[in-house]
Amino acid sequence: MHGVRLIAGRPPADSIDVNSRLILCGDDFGRSAVINDAILALASKGKLTAASVRVNEPFVAQGAAALAELPDFDLGLHIALTDGTAITGSSDFAPNGILPTIDQLTVDAYLQCVSHERVASEIAHQFDAFETLFGRPPDYVGAHQHVQLIPSIRALVLNAAVRRNPRMWVRNCEEKFATIARRGSYPARAWFVALLSHGLRRDAAKRRLRTNDGFAGLYDLRTPGAFEDRFADFLHLAGRPNHLIICRPAVRAERGDETGSARLSEYHFLLSDQVAEMAAARRLTIGAFR
Repeated sequence: MHGVRLIAGRPPADSIDVNSRLILCGDDFGRSAVINDAILALASKGKLTAASVRVNEPFVAQGAAALAELPDFDLGLHIALTDGTAITGSSDFAPNGILPTIDQLTVDAYLQCVSHERVASEIAHQFDAFETLFGRPPDYVGAHQHVQLIPSIRALVLNAAVRRNPRMWVRNCEEKFATIARRGSYPARAWFVALLSHGLRRDAAKRRLRTNDGFAGLYDLRTPGAFEDRFADFLHLAGRPNHLIICRPAVRAERGDETGSARLSEYHFLLSDQVAEMAAARRLTIGAFR
């Protein structure tokens, strides 16, 4: 069954760059022990090639040393400007130290009601916390709920990135609308994120920063479904030099976490040999950003 699906969905060989790299990134390191344990277990077995770290989360120090020692592995800063606690404490941007919701930040950013100085300070403090934790700047930068894509926030993130590490790459969430429509999973959210991504590659290039070339991995973690089937769709048209798939595994489903079942499903699938087989069928090399 799996072989039929791969062959039927496989693009022509001449449409794929033989040097295409598949970046498998574990998101949300620091959020909980079960997420940290999953990312470390998968990364140590070569099943993940990157991890995004949320430095304002309570479990971020747990396992950080082991994560830092992994060879040929990209460590990224997952900037959090929404739905959490600000490292800088209370301000007009984060009253009582609580960051705004994504809806509030998006509206305020487009209406130019957000303090760029306060946001830039929070970004800088999160970079500082990452460097304190790992002893070096991040290899790449992204953000919780993709706020690095919002144009006015984007400039602050890119400026901070180039100051910290001129060789840093930036998470780009751009997908072709036709690809999103074909996949059919979470289309409204994926289209919105792809639209927000417009111009990011250009803006990064102006600062001589790089971005991933392909992107996939968005779906509603609260809905049931086999991650194996989702992953096959995420590989569709994955023929560009650095194709990024974001993953959100956990070693077990925690009580009260409505995303727990999906996270556990991801973990078990990523542990299997199917990922490498599916990548090889599309002539993709699993590895860090190149």
